Amino acid sequence: MDENEKKKKRKRNRVVFFLLAGALAAAARPGMRFFEMLLAEGEATAAVSAKAAILCGLAAIVVLTVIAGILALVRWPVTGTAVLILLLTVFCGAAVYQSVQKMPPLPESTPGTPRPTVTPPQVQIVTVERENGNPETGTVFYRRYGNERGSVFVKNGSRSDICFRMYDRHGLLVLIFYVRAGDACTVSVPTGTYEFRCVTGGEWIDEEAYFGEHSHFRKLPESYVFYDGQQETIVLTEGLSEMKNIKKKDFEDLSGD
Repeated sequence: MDENEKKKKRKRNRVVFFLLAGALAAAARPGMRFFEMLLAEGEATAAVSAKAAILCGLAAIVVLTVIAGILALVRWPVTGTAVLILLLTVFCGAAVYQSVQKMPPLPESTPGTPRPTVTPPQVQIVTVERENGNPETGTVFYRRYGNERGSVFVKNGSRSDICFRMYDRHGLLVLIFYVRAGDACTVSVPTGTYEFRCVTGGEWIDEEAYFGEHSHFRKLPESYVFYDGQQETIVLTEGLSEMKNIKKKDFEDLSGD
């Protein structure tokens, strides 16, 4: 084999290596977020992050193994490419091992102690006692979780008060809060993907009648994704053009659209 042929093979080795390494680096962060969202809709913990890293590493190993198999089937002329793929696989395996080491220990349990039964919270609308008119901005009527690690800043630039309902991607009601016309507030929310539906009006009656016959039901057209420690911003203008109108039954439908 002459020197020129060897240089060509080394060049092909480098190209394949950097393409695979770049692809893995680019997919690492979105892959972590995807697996975190898949593992925990309502919370983000150290255990969830470690599990997501493990799944990302295993997925990378599977992809590299498949690529190596394809190159072997087509009889790729550069044998050194297999060595480079093997090195990337070993690196991903080391990352998986480090993630396993960072997994928080499981809580200790006493032998013979029965496993506690977890009862999901009942969906109940809590009537808030108020004086002098409508509820204050930031009033929370219902909160499903108690360990929210994200937040949403809402600026209501319209002339109508707004009662927000937040639903997860499975149609589960998670949060209900109130923002007065021309006001703004920050509300803590759980991590996950959520949709905001709203009822707007002037004179608030209660959590079942809303604003009476003057109630208008709307929704934000896109869902919002909340990560641990992240804040999303919702700014609404005077005409509420950012929302689209919906029917009352869609506003109250717990099964989603």
